[in-house]
Amino acid sequence: MKNHQSARNSYPIPLQNQFRDEVIRAVWSYVENYWTLKEETSEYFLLTRTNVTIKGHLIIALLFGWWLLFIPNLLYYLAMKEKKKVYK
Repeated sequence: MKNHQSARNSYPIPLQNQFRDEVIRAVWSYVENYWTLKEETSEYFLLTRTNVTIKGHLIIALLFGWWLLFIPNLLYYLAMKEKKKVYK
Protein backbone atom coordinates (compact mmCIF):
# COMPACT_ATOMS: atom_id res chain seq x y z
CA MET A 1 0.00 0.00 0.00
CA LYS A 2 1.40 3.38 -0.99
CA ASN A 3 1.37 6.26 1.43
CA HIS A 4 -0.32 9.51 0.46
CA GLN A 5 2.96 11.28 -0.37
CA SER A 6 4.20 8.74 -2.93
CA ALA A 7 0.74 8.45 -4.49
CA ARG A 8 0.63 12.21 -5.06
CA ASN A 9 4.14 12.26 -6.50
CA SER A 10 3.01 9.93 -9.26
CA TYR A 11 0.71 12.66 -10.69
CA PRO A 12 1.91 14.87 -13.54
CA ILE A 13 3.63 18.13 -12.58
CA PRO A 14 0.61 20.43 -13.22
CA LEU A 15 -1.52 18.36 -10.83
CA GLN A 16 1.24 18.39 -8.19
CA ASN A 17 1.35 22.18 -8.46
CA GLN A 18 -2.44 22.29 -8.14
CA PHE A 19 -2.28 20.20 -4.91
CA ARG A 20 0.42 22.50 -3.55
CA ASP A 21 -1.64 25.61 -4.33
CA GLU A 22 -4.72 24.11 -2.65
CA VAL A 23 -2.74 23.21 0.47
CA ILE A 24 -1.19 26.67 0.69
CA ARG A 25 -4.64 28.27 0.29
CA ALA A 26 -5.98 26.01 3.07
CA VAL A 27 -3.11 26.93 5.39
CA TRP A 28 -3.60 30.66 4.77
CA SER A 29 -7.32 30.36 5.45
CA TYR A 30 -6.46 28.86 8.86
CA VAL A 31 -3.90 31.62 9.52
CA GLU A 32 -6.53 34.24 8.68
CA ASN A 33 -8.81 32.59 11.26
CA TYR A 34 -6.34 33.08 14.13
CA TRP A 35 -4.31 29.89 13.79
CA THR A 36 -0.52 30.22 14.12
CA LEU A 37 1.84 28.45 11.76
CA LYS A 38 4.17 26.74 14.21
CA GLU A 39 6.16 24.40 11.98
CA GLU A 40 6.58 23.56 8.32
CA THR A 41 8.19 20.31 7.22
CA SER A 42 8.44 18.60 3.88
CA GLU A 43 5.32 16.56 4.77
CA TYR A 44 2.99 18.91 6.64
CA PHE A 45 2.25 22.31 8.15
CA LEU A 46 1.64 22.34 11.93
CA LEU A 47 -0.91 24.95 13.03
CA THR A 48 -1.81 25.85 16.62
CA ARG A 49 -4.25 28.13 18.39
CA THR A 50 -5.66 28.66 21.85
CA ASN A 51 -9.28 29.38 22.60
CA VAL A 52 -8.54 30.87 26.01
CA THR A 53 -10.43 34.00 26.96
CA ILE A 54 -9.69 36.53 29.68
CA LYS A 55 -13.24 36.12 30.91
CA GLY A 56 -12.69 32.39 31.42
CA HIS A 57 -9.41 33.02 33.25
CA LEU A 58 -11.06 35.56 35.55
CA ILE A 59 -13.97 33.28 36.41
CA ILE A 60 -11.65 30.39 37.22
CA ALA A 61 -9.33 32.69 39.21
CA LEU A 62 -12.21 34.07 41.27
CA LEU A 63 -13.74 30.67 41.97
CA PHE A 64 -10.64 28.56 42.50
CA GLY A 65 -7.51 30.69 42.16
CA TRP A 66 -6.62 31.70 45.67
CA TRP A 67 -7.39 28.33 47.23
CA LEU A 68 -5.67 26.10 44.66
CA LEU A 69 -2.69 28.34 43.73
CA PHE A 70 -4.01 29.02 40.20
CA ILE A 71 -3.54 25.39 39.07
CA PRO A 72 -7.08 25.31 37.53
CA ASN A 73 -6.14 28.38 35.45
CA LEU A 74 -3.12 26.56 34.07
CA LEU A 75 -5.24 23.47 33.33
CA TYR A 76 -7.81 25.67 31.54
CA TYR A 77 -5.07 27.16 29.36
CA LEU A 78 -3.63 23.76 28.48
CA ALA A 79 -7.06 22.25 27.77
CA MET A 80 -7.96 24.98 25.30
CA LYS A 81 -4.89 24.56 23.07
CA GLU A 82 -5.50 23.02 19.66
CA LYS A 83 -3.18 21.59 17.02
CA LYS A 84 -3.88 20.77 13.39
CA LYS A 85 -1.68 19.16 10.76
CA VAL A 86 -2.26 20.00 7.10
CA TYR A 87 -0.47 17.47 4.91
CA LYS A 88 1.23 18.64 1.76
